[in-house]
Amino acid sequence: ITFDYVGRVENYVADIRLRGVMRLLAPFTGGAFAKIARNARDGMQRAITLDDRSETYYFYNAVIMEKLSRLERAIASLEKAIMSDPKSARAYNYLGYLYADHNMKIDESLALILKALELEPGNGAFIDSLGWVYFRKGEYRVALEKLLSAEEILGRENAPDPVVYDHIGDTYLRLGNIEDALKYFYDCEYEQHPPTLPRLAGTLEIGRAEAARLTARLDAM
Repeated sequence: ITFDYVGRVENYVADIRLRGVMRLLAPFTGGAFAKIARNARDGMQRAITLDDRSETYYFYNAVIMEKLSRLERAIASLEKAIMSDPKSARAYNYLGYLYADHNMKIDESLALILKALELEPGNGAFIDSLGWVYFRKGEYRVALEKLLSAEEILGRENAPDPVVYDHIGDTYLRLGNIEDALKYFYDCEYEQHPPTLPRLAGTLEIGRAEAARLTARLDAM
């Protein structure tokens, strides 16, 4: 029953790719979805009661807790996942990414993600996480190198991730390269839903006329 609920949660956001850490990217919205999430939470708690040494149960519990905006519980569950399986690359990466995404414990975040990559070298999602933590550290050129590498790896696997595009766009923006930032924000938008000029202009903090000019150049490429 527990994994049936988890499967239903994943199917509800089937248009959003699960990252290497199986992190659902879209926030929970709507009464039906919230009910599925609560059922998944309750089912996972029952599973943990039956087997409190399962890395899998703790890992999926963290997925559910994050999507219910229970960050501290998600972190605690990932810590237990690592204790249950000290070689769980996905748990190290997920915890490191959570820290980076919330701009907290950045040094620990870096150490966790490097540990994940030590266990699974060449994992594109993990390399994206590494790029994002370097972004948080303000090391934008190093971040860009890692993020572009993640994009290449995921592309070869036919698993493009709009979150990676978004991270690359953010990094180009910090480096002052607006045209490349727009290209990646544009790609990110197309992966999720059709882009709009107000949204792109707002993201780049430029005027609609400038966004329209740059978008027209992209369309002509």
